[in-house]
Amino acid sequence: MDLFVTVTDFSGHDESLKLNSPPQVQETEHRITISFSTRGNTESFLAETPNLVFAARATASFPGAFPPFSAREIDTLIIARKISWPGRDAFLKRILPQHYAAGTAADTMLIDGSVLANAPFNQAIDALRNRPARREVDRRFVYIDPKPGKPSFRKARKPGEPPDTKPPGWLATIFGATSNIPREQPIRDSLDKLQGRSERIERMQAVIGSLHIEIERTVNDMLGRTWFLSKPTPARIEKWRAIANKKAAAAAGYSYPAYGHLKLVGVVDDMIASAKRACNESSHAHFRDLKDAIWQELRLRGLDSIAGAKGIGATAESIRFFREHDVRFRIRRLRFLARRLADEVEQNDTLDAEDRFAGVSAMHDCVYECLSLYIARETSAYMGEDFTIAVQNGVDAPGAVIDRMAEKRDLIMTDRLVDEKLFTALSNMEAEASRIMLSRLFGISAL
Repeated sequence: MDLFVTVTDFSGHDESLKLNSPPQVQETEHRITISFSTRGNTESFLAETPNLVFAARATASFPGAFPPFSAREIDTLIIARKISWPGRDAFLKRILPQHYAAGTAADTMLIDGSVLANAPFNQAIDALRNRPARREVDRRFVYIDPKPGKPSFRKARKPGEPPDTKPPGWLATIFGATSNIPREQPIRDSLDKLQGRSERIERMQAVIGSLHIEIERTVNDMLGRTWFLSKPTPARIEKWRAIANKKAAAAAGYSYPAYGHLKLVGVVDDMIASAKRACNESSHAHFRDLKDAIWQELRLRGLDSIAGAKGIGATAESIRFFREHDVRFRIRRLRFLARRLADEVEQNDTLDAEDRFAGVSAMHDCVYECLSLYIARETSAYMGEDFTIAVQNGVDAPGAVIDRMAEKRDLIMTDRLVDEKLFTALSNMEAEASRIMLSRLFGISAL
């Protein structure tokens, strides 16, 4: 579950913009989104009660109706009710990083988020990436209009009545500009973005659907047509995956470097995203410099070249790097496996119904358990405080950021743990169902 609450920083905070001329400018930002999520949390609640009350009270500060809000108000309630707020500093540091660094977070005045952003559609759309579906679904965005009907600063017209051309008075102008118009800004842009996303999903579904037969034929050619007759073990799963990756890279020929560099760009972007989650009080300029420093470090490590000898396959350095850092690929692979489980195994009438149910249930639980292992490794809480320190010093020591991330996540050992779990689940499935799942597992590795 994800919750996004929009508030407005009344005084604003500085944000730097990188331009051409001048090269950098300072701009005042007032928009703030307070986010809560159960993603990666081991606790059963969304957040501490004071955190939720903070967000609710801040977003309720409608201009002119309720006074601005600051953390001091919550502090007073905490003392009066004799309760604790252990996560206070961490919460304020997360949502007000610049103010916290300046020591003014508790005194920052917040008002209703509708002044600038009343409908956090972008945040909700971004949260979709963490919503894997067990089977094909239709996703619906439900928008509840907080103020349906005609705006209060304009007189309602009867059907067929021409619009009022009389200029609004000074009070109506001020009230409309500062309150009503921002709250009633149409959501057309957000709906257009949703429509574009839906169209891209439909195109990708058509492409993936047409590749199933080719994927199975490719896997059989790579591993031999009798590979699936061998009983899968964790060691064999790891070996088969390595063979599929190696042969896929070689078969791609001169097109592999483009694919490899695209993967590399994606991994670096994910690194910066993890760094931002771990150290959100740092400026945008810091992360731009950190990204440049990481690219420079990767070039020094030989990752400016992805292709192996004679431009075929992958270099040992790039293979090692992807094995240590490409967590998003692991997540995509398991989500793909979950979809195939629903599409091809659950609906396969040639399999025994009782055995199919037991095997599918065990595999379903296994896939999502494995998925949670990788998702947890994306969170800032998992990376730890020493990673945050590495990010703060990353511009001067980018290698420490790369190495600490690899050490903490330990994806190679996690892969072996996942293989053991998959082996156990595959052992509980019928031979045909097991073959389908293995074929899809190595098919996405091969592609």
